[in-house]
Amino acid sequence: LRCHMYLNHLGAYRRTLVDEVGRFRPEFDGAQDHDLALRCTERARRVGHVPRVLYHWRQAETSTAADPETKSWAYDAGVRVVQEALERQGVPAVAERRPGYSGIVDLRPRLVEPPRVSIVIPTAGGRRLVCAEEIRLIDRCLSSIGERTTYDDFEVVVIVDQSAEPGLEDSIRAAVGAEQVRFVRNPRPFNFSEACNLGRENASGDVLVFLNDDTEIVTADWLDRLVLFATMDGVGAVGAKLLYSDGRIQHIGLVSRSGMGHRSMGVSGDHIGPYGSYTTPTNVLAVTGACLAVETTKFDDVGGFTPEFPLSFNDVDLCLKLVRNGLRTVLDPVVVIMHHESSSRDPSVSSDELDRLFDRWQYLLDDDPYDNPGMHLGKRYGVEQEQPPGWYLQLRELTGDDRRPARVWPLPSSPLPGSD
Repeated sequence: LRCHMYLNHLGAYRRTLVDEVGRFRPEFDGAQDHDLALRCTERARRVGHVPRVLYHWRQAETSTAADPETKSWAYDAGVRVVQEALERQGVPAVAERRPGYSGIVDLRPRLVEPPRVSIVIPTAGGRRLVCAEEIRLIDRCLSSIGERTTYDDFEVVVIVDQSAEPGLEDSIRAAVGAEQVRFVRNPRPFNFSEACNLGRENASGDVLVFLNDDTEIVTADWLDRLVLFATMDGVGAVGAKLLYSDGRIQHIGLVSRSGMGHRSMGVSGDHIGPYGSYTTPTNVLAVTGACLAVETTKFDDVGGFTPEFPLSFNDVDLCLKLVRNGLRTVLDPVVVIMHHESSSRDPSVSSDELDRLFDRWQYLLDDDPYDNPGMHLGKRYGVEQEQPPGWYLQLRELTGDDRRPARVWPLPSSPLPGSD
């Protein structure tokens, strides 16, 4: 909501709350509704969302519905609204209009005292073909961190699996230098959760960033942005947008509705998503452990990763433990990381881990509060959806717990016949 006034024109507010925050303020005319929404949600005990289409927006020649640049002054007012909110909330960032995205406000980190960051990377020194070239994944990962990271105070803790070849540490140092890297041998059989917890035991940072060895950093200020959100009050885990080597989306947040999995997996990496949601920081139920940032104290408070999830769902479990502690999960798609995971790999998971996940978190997984059931693109929940070519908006009629598809319409390039 700081970055995009996605509520638009229809909203119901408790009158006493509106009076308490000072009602509409004329000095923010053009973005007065955004200003009210931010001030009200700062104090509201609960915010609800009705996942139905309840009104239509008239499209006139002078409205932003027809031409987003019609009221450029309103977007400038929106930036002022967000900047005041950041200052009011003590968020160390500067609000800016994002070029090419009308109505989108970007938060540029301005960290006053940047905390030390520990990047934890489990590896066995595996190799893979990437763009027709065989590479050792950890080498590519470490090189990208060293060459592209603008953040100053960080360390890298590499947890070397017991199955790794002897001398892997020296080989990595010879390949990429890695002066800021410390290597820790894991004496136990591979368990992702235990490896990450071992990394935390050997980390000195105030913020932990767990990173897969098959990732490659793209965004230079990635740590600045992850730290900005991870250190906010009320935020637990923070994730990034991960792309396959061919540029398609691998991860842009995890959702739970009729299962747990990635939203819009396989969609073009430059797609803006429903209502621009793939371009702005947003809340999701969970993010992948392939890139997950969390403050060390918050990580310790929930006991770190759960070893009973050795391969799958350990990231989901961690996020939900943080949610249970009253902390929300943030996905920042401005942070882009290549994930050289095979897009055609077997997506099957252990039934024991899946059962364990739902035994622990059924009450949170039954209905994802951050996912609108009326929209989806491409693959959803890790399953390929049958749909005609092109992008479609799927409206689903909800009746109690019975979720059944209604009709499917193509998104029109012009107003529907007979509409205003």
